[in-house]
Amino acid sequence: MHKTLLGVLALLCVGSGLAHGQVLLVNTADPSAVTFTGTGSFASADYAVTGTTAFPIRLASFFTTDQTNFDSLASSTTLMTTGAGHTLGRAFLRVGAGGPTTLLLRQDGNSQELFSTGSAAFTGSATYDLSSVASALPGSGASGNIYAADNTTLIGTYLITAIPEPATYGVAAGLFCLGFVALRKRSRS
Repeated sequence: MHKTLLGVLALLCVGSGLAHGQVLLVNTADPSAVTFTGTGSFASADYAVTGTTAFPIRLASFFTTDQTNFDSLASSTTLMTTGAGHTLGRAFLRVGAGGPTTLLLRQDGNSQELFSTGSAAFTGSATYDLSSVASALPGSGASGNIYAADNTTLIGTYLITAIPEPATYGVAAGLFCLGFVALRKRSRS
C-alpha cells in the first residue's frame, strides 16, 4: 500500500511539468484574466540592471500568430522579479521591441531587474486582460523562453496551463450528479 502511494506521488511529481528553469506558469483558460505565477524556481543566469526606465522581460514566441501593438494593465499583481521594488503591472507587445509574437512584462516607474541563480526568478502572480489577443494565445502545454531586458540573457522558461476556474469544476460536478440521479431513477423504473 505504501509503495503504491509513493509510486503515485513520484509519478505526479515527475509529470507535473515543473522542470528546473521553469520560472513562470501561465494560465490562459480565461483570456480576460490570464494569470502569470512564479514557480519559485531559480533563474538560469545572473542578471542585473537598474535605471529610470522600465525594462521589459520578454516571453519569446508567446503568441501563436503575429500581433500588433497592445497594452494591458494588471487587474491584480504581486508578481515581481527577485529583489525588485515594483510589481510587473503591465503586459504589452511592441512589434519593434522583441517581435510580433513576443509578450513583454514590465514594471511601471523606476525599474530594477535582478535575477540570481541563487534565488527564485519570480515571486507572486499577476492577472492581465489579454482578450484583445485571445485568438493568438497559446494552448495548454506550450512553453517558451523568458529573456531579460537585453533580449539575450535566458532567465528560464514559461509553461502554459489552461486549468479551468473552480466554478467550471462545480458545474461539471453538478452535471455529473444530475446524470447519476437520472440514471438511478431510470434503473429503478
